[in-house]
Amino acid sequence: MSAPLSRTPVADSDAEFVAAICARVTRSLEGLLERGFALWPRRVERRDRRVAGRRAVHLAFRLRFVDAATGSVREGCLLLPWEEAAALAARSLMLGERTVAAFRKLRRPDETTKEALRDLNVLLAGAVDRALASFTFGRLSCVAFGPQGVRPGVRPAFEHVEGEELIVARVEACCEGSEPFEVVWMLPVVG
Repeated sequence: MSAPLSRTPVADSDAEFVAAICARVTRSLEGLLERGFALWPRRVERRDRRVAGRRAVHLAFRLRFVDAATGSVREGCLLLPWEEAAALAARSLMLGERTVAAFRKLRRPDETTKEALRDLNVLLAGAVDRALASFTFGRLSCVAFGPQGVRPGVRPAFEHVEGEELIVARVEACCEGSEPFEVVWMLPVVG
């Protein structure tokens, strides 16, 4: 299901912001996983609605953005296919590739997997927070507020007023030794 595009042109700073986040997340995940990881932004646009994952169950790593000056809060997420989220959780636990393959087939996470996913959410929020520092000079900060499973075609649950713009970035991701997959960032406009 595709959300309509807003009429606001995408500023270069949106693409730069997404690239900075991708670079920070790449470094953080490579350090945690002790293997190569890459994120390549493919398309950055502004949308006035949250978007849904395609054809598979997804996991939304939800993020909360706090404005230090006003105390206002906006939300966003990183949406990725459940199989890839489960594989990242297994790799973050330093489990072998046979176990990673088994994690990909999990229908529901056990408590260990849930904890690893929460830890990944915190790591992602920290990487986004560091990228925000250079774009907002400390005005905005980012914290995790929990991962959420999302059925195919369903938009992730986070606070968003329909019609308010989001930066939506479709990003190709690849963990060393695995096939590439798509992730979707949904972020508040920081400009």
